[in-house]
Amino acid sequence: MAKQKEKLDYAYATDPNELNLRFYRRYDENFLFNKALAIAMVLENEERFKAQAAEYQDVDPARINDKFFESLRAEIHFTEMHQFEGFFALLISVFQEQPAWIYLTDYTTGEMKDAIKLYIAGRTNIKTLTNNKVETEREFISHAVYATYKPEGEMQDDTWDANLDNIAWLIRHMAERYIAGSEYNAYKHGLRVMTGQSSFGLRLENPPGTPVGPLRILAASKDSLSYLEMKEKVMQPQQDNQTKQESEIEHDGAVQSSGKVKQGEEEKKQIKVRRVYETTKHFNPQESLAYLTIMNQLLITIKRTRLTYFDDGAVLEGLADFSTFDKDQLLAIGAQSHFQTSFSV
Repeated sequence: MAKQKEKLDYAYATDPNELNLRFYRRYDENFLFNKALAIAMVLENEERFKAQAAEYQDVDPARINDKFFESLRAEIHFTEMHQFEGFFALLISVFQEQPAWIYLTDYTTGEMKDAIKLYIAGRTNIKTLTNNKVETEREFISHAVYATYKPEGEMQDDTWDANLDNIAWLIRHMAERYIAGSEYNAYKHGLRVMTGQSSFGLRLENPPGTPVGPLRILAASKDSLSYLEMKEKVMQPQQDNQTKQESEIEHDGAVQSSGKVKQGEEEKKQIKVRRVYETTKHFNPQESLAYLTIMNQLLITIKRTRLTYFDDGAVLEGLADFSTFDKDQLLAIGAQSHFQTSFSV
């Protein structure tokens, strides 16, 4: 087990308010969105991009093929994961004791995942998440997104509340996608994720092992990701009566402290293993682009309100307004692409 990192106090000479100003004045809220936007433009004009690429002598035109564009669509999906982690860290940085730049530099991925899970859980967990600074989701959004500012004379109270509630829903929805996105680790740690078309179907067998009849496709997508996952399982060796050789099967019984489970008069050993599964997951790059657009709009507002809060003199105008946001329209974008399956290898 790795030794836990010792928590030390931070030492810096700059005034905390000045350090926050230095950070937010130069913070690029469009950094990752610009990448996603550029990729989306290429994907919208594939033939035009091929023609432009052919003009470069150092680029083999054969490389600009279906696999090339397939990888770009996957990049948009993973950019959503990348952006959300940084987006959420920026949200909760306002509730930390240290300046935002220091907090954003020093947090760990594990700590951020725990914080995101607290937000998903909601209710009393909001107080824990914010170090006892706020208690409700509306207060969380008011502080984290708007730095407690509210457009004067532009919104009625019920409209403002609808805006806060919709943003809270959006953040929770994106948070759930991030936590469920186990493929992100496969992407960022060694690019051990495979892209490509995928379909999943069923057909009858008669006798077992001999397929008959038509294949019924249950899910299909031109964009999918395949990667390995490890899940801890308790296994027990079982004697194969025909071959007299031992084979491992999963055991559904509770783990015994002795490492054995009784079955009648016979004791069978148990072993704990990391069972390997290949997971295939469909995705829709247009759905990821929609969430990236939402995060970009919120990041623009976060930067403006926090600069005003730290007395930068920024003008509070054009703040994000999600009071009339259509949740159903957003959910419909990815309604046909939320398929995932795993098989042991």
